[in-house]
Amino acid sequence: MSKVSVTGARSVMEPVIETMYDMRLVHITDYDGSWEGFEPGDPLPGSDETSSTLVTVRSIQSILDIEDEDVDPEASPDLSNATERLEEIRAEVNNLDDQRTECREQLRRLDERRDRMEQFAELGLELDLLWGYDSLDVLVGEGDAGEVRNALEQSDSVEAFDVFGSDETVAAFGYTDGDSALTDALVGVSFTALDVPAEDGDPETVIADIESERGQVEAELEVLEDELEALEEDSAAFLLALEEELSIDVEKYESPLQFATTERSFIVEGWVPTDSYEQFERDLQTAVDGRVEVAELMQAAHSTDNHLPETGSGSDRGESGRRGTGDSPGREPVATDGGTASGIETVDDDPPVIQNNSGLVGPFELLTKAVDRPKYSEFDPTIIVFLTFPLFFGFMIGDIGYGLVYMALGYYMSSRLDSQALQSFGTIVVWMGLFTVAFGVLYGEIIGLHFFEWFDMEPVIKKGLDQGEVGAHLAGGGRPRRYRPVESGVHLRVHRGVPAPRSRTGHQRGRLVAAGAERSVGVHLQQNVHQ
Repeated sequence: MSKVSVTGARSVMEPVIETMYDMRLVHITDYDGSWEGFEPGDPLPGSDETSSTLVTVRSIQSILDIEDEDVDPEASPDLSNATERLEEIRAEVNNLDDQRTECREQLRRLDERRDRMEQFAELGLELDLLWGYDSLDVLVGEGDAGEVRNALEQSDSVEAFDVFGSDETVAAFGYTDGDSALTDALVGVSFTALDVPAEDGDPETVIADIESERGQVEAELEVLEDELEALEEDSAAFLLALEEELSIDVEKYESPLQFATTERSFIVEGWVPTDSYEQFERDLQTAVDGRVEVAELMQAAHSTDNHLPETGSGSDRGESGRRGTGDSPGREPVATDGGTASGIETVDDDPPVIQNNSGLVGPFELLTKAVDRPKYSEFDPTIIVFLTFPLFFGFMIGDIGYGLVYMALGYYMSSRLDSQALQSFGTIVVWMGLFTVAFGVLYGEIIGLHFFEWFDMEPVIKKGLDQGEVGAHLAGGGRPRRYRPVESGVHLRVHRGVPAPRSRTGHQRGRLVAAGAERSVGVHLQQNVHQ
C-alpha cells in the first residue's frame, strides 16, 4: 500500500472527491488537526438535504421491514425518477402505518375492556345493578368475600349490607351513615376496588360484543398488513438501491470533514494499492486538468520495518503546512516495500487491512477478529488458527457421538441462519465436530463407550490408563507382568523407594520423605491391581 497526498485549490475539491469515489481505490485518512493553519473542512452543499432523504428511506425500510435478503442481488431498479416515486411510497406507507397503529391501539383498548368485564361477569349480576343508587353504597373489587362480610358485620356505620362474591371478585351493597362508611369499613381487609362501568346489560353479552368488534378490527388489521406486504415486495429493490446511492452521496458530501483545509486550499491523504498509484495520479490529473499536486509519501511493507513518517509540530511549515511534499535536494527516494520516508510530515496512521483468506480458512477469520484484526505489518494468524484450533479441540474431546452432534449443529448454523458471523461460526463448529469424530475413532469412543472392546480390539490411541500393564518394577523387578486393568488414573511406572542412610541432612531427609511416599504409592497400586 502507498500513502498518497493530494493538494489543490478549494475550487477543485468537489471534482477531486467525485473522481476518487469513482475510482474506488482510495482509503481516505482522517485529518487529526495537528497542522498549524489547517482545519477540517465543511460538508459540501446539499449534504443536509441528502442526509434527510436518507433518513426518510431508512424509516420506510424499517416500517416495511425490508432486509437485503428480500431482494435479488442482480436487480437493477430505475432511479431516474427517484424523488417522485419516493414521495409516493412515503405518503402511502405513512397512511397505512397510521391506520395499522390505530388498529393496534384499538385492539389494546378492547382487550383491556374485555379483561375488566370478565371480572364483573364472575359476579353473575347485571351491570346496571352495580351503579346508579341514591341511598345505597356499592363497592366492587378483588378480595375475599368472607373477609369482606366479617368486616361489614363488625362496622357500626353499616346498617345493613349484602355481599356477592366469586373466586376473585366481590360486590358489597350496604346502607351506611356516611358517604365513605362502606370504604372505611374495609380498610383493614385485603380488598382492591374496581371502577364500575356505567353500562347496562349482562356482562357476558358485553364480552360477546367486544369479541365481535375485536374480530372486525383484526380483519381490518390483516388487510392493512397485506397491503404493506405488497408495497414492500413492490418497492424493496428500489428502496435498497436508493439507500445505497444516498449513502454514497452523503459520504461524498461529508468527505471534506476528513480534509485539511485553509481558506483557499485543501490537502487530503489516503492509501491506495501501490500498483494502482500511477493510474490514481493520472486519473486525478485528467479530471481537474492538472490543477492538483499528487505525491506518493511512502510505501508500507508487510513487515515491522515500515519507516513510517513522524508527525511534526508544524512550526516550520509554510502555506502548505508540510515539508517534503516536493522534490527536496536532500530527500531520499521512496523505496518499494518499506522505503525511507524521512522528512515527510503526515497524519500518523496505519494502512487499511482487509483479510483475504481462502474458502476453507475464511470462516476462521471470526476467531482472529475476536482477538484483534492483524495490522498491515503483522502476520495473519488465521491459517494457524485453522490448522490448530479444530485439531486440538478434537484431541481433547475425542468422541464420535459428540463429534456428530457438533457437526449437525454447525451445519444448521451455517446453512439456516442469516448472520454472516453465525454462518462462519457454524462452519468452525463443523470442523470441530469433524476432528472430534476423527479422534473418537482413534480413541475408540462413542458417547463415552469404548466400542473397540466390543470387538476385542485395541484402540489406536489410548485415553486414560494403560489397559493392562503396570511397570515391571512394581512387582520388585524382572520382566513386565500382566495384571487386571486399572479403571482410572494416569499411566505411571511406580518404583519402590530406596532406603536412605541413618545420618541425614535436611536435603537427605526430604529425599527420604519422597522415597517413602513413592513406596507407599507403589504398595497401594499393587494391592489394587491384584484385587
